[in-house]
Amino acid sequence: MQEATGETPPAEAIGEESGGDLGAAGYGWERNLSWWNAEIMRNVRVGYMDEAGRIFREMSERDVVSWNTLLGGYVKLRRYDALEIFREMPWNLLN
Repeated sequence: MQEATGETPPAEAIGEESGGDLGAAGYGWERNLSWWNAEIMRNVRVGYMDEAGRIFREMSERDVVSWNTLLGGYVKLRRYDALEIFREMPWNLLN
């Protein structure tokens, strides 16, 4: 069990504590697009950009929220990854 430090651990650490699978049917959760986007946002907010990037890469489907959340996190932290993500972003997201 994690000590209360005020920091949110990466999603994989929480998954280990809760049996290894946050999206398990036993929890009544479904890993839909909203769930994935929320996980990215949670990690971005606490500065865990490597974890946010890992989650983003695992997604089978991405929308404009997914791209903007990750891109915004990189920009906020002034990481050069932002330009790479911007260049990878498909321009037909709003169509």
